[in-house]
Amino acid sequence: MSNLYLPFPITFKPFLKNGNEEELPFWLLKCIKDDNKKRYLNLFDDDLSFLNIDSNTVKAINEFAFNSVNHDSLFKDFLVNSNKDLFFDDFDLKISLKNVLKRNSIKKLSDLNFKDSKLRTLSTKFPGLGKRKIFEIFLFISKKIENSKPNEILIHDSENMMVNEDEANALLNKISDYPTENYLFNDPRFINVENILFQYIEEHLESETNLKEALQISVFFLPINKFKEAIEETIKILSAIKSLNFESQIIHLCKAINKNNVIAPKYFDGIMDRIGIIESKEKIPTLQKVASRFDITRERIRQLESLFLIEKEKYFKDEYIFIDKFEEIKSILKDKVFLSTNEVENEIYKRNLGDWNLQRILAILNFLNNPNIYEIFKGTLNQKGNEDDVNTIRQIAKKIISYNGVVEINHLKEIIESLGIKLTDKNIKKVLSYFDEIAPNWLYVKTTNNLLENLADRISNFSKKISIQDIKDAHVKNNGYRSAQFTRDRSRTGFYGFLTPNNEAIKAYFIKNENFNVEDNSIIPLTDNGKKYIEDKKGSDYLLLELFKNRDFNALTDTELRESFVKLGGHEGSLRLYMSYKPYLKKFGRQIWGIVGHPPTDQDLKNTRNRIQKINPPKLEWSNTGVIEIKAQIGNVNSYAFIIKDNFLEYIEKDEFEIKIRDETYCKIKRSDKFWYGISKYLKNIIHCNSGDFISIKLDLINYEAFVTKISSSDYFD
Repeated sequence: MSNLYLPFPITFKPFLKNGNEEELPFWLLKCIKDDNKKRYLNLFDDDLSFLNIDSNTVKAINEFAFNSVNHDSLFKDFLVNSNKDLFFDDFDLKISLKNVLKRNSIKKLSDLNFKDSKLRTLSTKFPGLGKRKIFEIFLFISKKIENSKPNEILIHDSENMMVNEDEANALLNKISDYPTENYLFNDPRFINVENILFQYIEEHLESETNLKEALQISVFFLPINKFKEAIEETIKILSAIKSLNFESQIIHLCKAINKNNVIAPKYFDGIMDRIGIIESKEKIPTLQKVASRFDITRERIRQLESLFLIEKEKYFKDEYIFIDKFEEIKSILKDKVFLSTNEVENEIYKRNLGDWNLQRILAILNFLNNPNIYEIFKGTLNQKGNEDDVNTIRQIAKKIISYNGVVEINHLKEIIESLGIKLTDKNIKKVLSYFDEIAPNWLYVKTTNNLLENLADRISNFSKKISIQDIKDAHVKNNGYRSAQFTRDRSRTGFYGFLTPNNEAIKAYFIKNENFNVEDNSIIPLTDNGKKYIEDKKGSDYLLLELFKNRDFNALTDTELRESFVKLGGHEGSLRLYMSYKPYLKKFGRQIWGIVGHPPTDQDLKNTRNRIQKINPPKLEWSNTGVIEIKAQIGNVNSYAFIIKDNFLEYIEKDEFEIKIRDETYCKIKRSDKFWYGISKYLKNIIHCNSGDFISIKLDLINYEAFVTKISSSDYFD
């Protein structure tokens, strides 16, 4: 393959991207016969020749030359009068250059010559170019005309065109509303337009001439009257197609593909249904179903389907196929990703594009050689590859709702981003499209358990009307109590953190819940679902309900609540825990407790406040050398703790003291932040203290032992 020429003549030399003295790559030098030719400018010499090289190397050399040229500068500054061997004007030249660069031709542009100034036909022979390529070149002009303004289009030899230049420009401008570039290439519906152009080319070209770059002279081959016939035929077909509905547009195309009847007319509709291009809400039928329709074998249906698709490939291969109304469907798919198939299908129907099963729409994407990035995943339009992410997001959202009541978008987004899933708020909402957005950014879907309903059910045993604020406060208490436990338990992988909803979201949730009525800012339980919490007569809910029922739901002091609960058989140590999270218990003041929905009157609050048993504060003093004594009155035996002031702390070097019985350690007093705890076991079991008793705690700073005894009130006040 010697004596090969690069694509561009020496006149291209001024338009090189790099300087003329730049050296050639070493691999290109190995291909050149003359070792002295080592500069870019030599690439454009007429006598440049190569060693025997393979076709791939030829392509590589041509690509190198192609990329060496500054195309923008070439289009802008290359003039006819600087290139004496070319015989056409600036407008045609620029089209020529664009096409040559686009195709990266092996032959030089300087090989193009015209022997006749009137017809401007080519004398140079370029074998291998068929009619279809010539037609594509003419269609390239159509695209150029479509994208140009009328006054930019040059009409040549107007005296022979049977129409004046203004009329020609008006005609060419008519096609500006049509997507010519997408319709014309390879489309069997335009075979008549193709024939008109073929006929004229055959009549006016020398019989022995084939074209390699016919674009340079195409506008001269085609008088405006023939171009007018072709364009009017095109507009006629386009107008007819645009008036059809979506299904008919596709069928119109498929009938054109089947113009040679590779599928007999009696089987045509069945094969179209099998491919998925028949409008229907039914899924695409199986081979067996179509075969049964015609009483033939499945294999025969498979053969017919294959024959039709092969016929389609003759025209389109992998080329994109433009269908006017399908462009709108594509925009719907892009916008409705992560929505349910029903929502997508309804949107297509609302736009008057047909009543389609989404599976068929995705099949049409493939049929029209469109990049199909979609699939149907669990009843949702999904982007391929996102299945696991969609599943994860939905599972996490449901899990949060089950233990939190509702889920908030930003909370959920923070969690999924920590797992490496990146989605916008809008797309998260799409993934959760079957959830209800009950308040801005708060989503809900029904789950087996729901914390908001559980809280309301528990409270319903104590009050038949519950304020939204009381539900919110109960949620806060529950979260404060449970979060620490959930976080500490590392095996609890389904916990993603609590977040208390705002009042608007809580109210909206109960409006949706059929077990409750909502009046203003309160909810009213309509069922006895809460009764299950008081069925156990030894349980805390039952005991506390009995306690407050016996007191007509009046307020109690801290001490009264504790004493009454113990009398009913409750455990004093557990009560302190219940007071921190039970949704129906409410603190109405310092050491004053009551039930939500039963607020104390002013007089009741005053009377209860007067009954508060005041606990005297601890007193610290040096008992003797190396011993600190703490005298204190006990409030709660089961959870007793005390504080040591800073002026004593500086002498304490350890954070625990041992309490011994017969030289054996019984328990330890330990420090946690500013509190010292661990003494309750000794107070209750060894010296049998009750609430209100006075004690003495002596801390030995040398041996770090503690000695605890009961003392009288007079000992405390001495």
